Amino acid sequence: GTGALGQALVEHLVSHHCVPEERIVLLSRSNTKNIAGSSSSRVRIIQVDCTDAQELERNAEIQSLEKVHGIFHLAGMLDDAILANQTRERLEKVVAPKAAIASLLAIALKKRWHPRFVLAYSSTTSLLGYAGQSNYGAANAILDQMATDWNGFGGQSGDDGDKDRVTSTIPIVAVNWGSWGEVGMAAKGTKAYEIAMKQGDLPMSTSSALGALDSLF
Repeated sequence: GTGALGQALVEHLVSHHCVPEERIVLLSRSNTKNIAGSSSSRVRIIQVDCTDAQELERNAEIQSLEKVHGIFHLAGMLDDAILANQTRERLEKVVAPKAAIASLLAIALKKRWHPRFVLAYSSTTSLLGYAGQSNYGAANAILDQMATDWNGFGGQSGDDGDKDRVTSTIPIVAVNWGSWGEVGMAAKGTKAYEIAMKQGDLPMSTSSALGALDSLF
């Protein structure tokens, strides 16, 4: 949540939805001392590697959270290569940040946070495919699959006494974003931006993207 898209989301939650800054918690692998910004001066930042399930489980700050109303999962990274040059290591490196959502959900269930929603930032790459991004497409397809087949992951035991059966309590939504033209991996000036423009895929403005997010909610 400390990247460009995360900062845009934080600003939007604070300015448009009046969410108090102190009620927002960001998880980041980055050195939190290097993160600054007037719009997020009171936002709590926890430095933790979400791709490491054991580190998430051991983190005292995360364990201290008593209630979480919603989870946004924005993690992602690129390591483009044509299929002939893709390796297991490159695949795992790109998939890991997206797949970390499973560990977050496991903690949510264990801590009984009962969030009202889990919203994951997926990509049109998983639907349309782009040259050199087979690993990124696969990573986002994991989020799409969870939203499709695991919706309501976790919850309470069924009324019939079957303790293994659960009812839908945590809705998972995956948003297949196109390119964001002002911030993020495909911002103006990047190779991704140039490719999108050549293919007729006009990158979205940040305000348009966040407006779409509001409509979704």
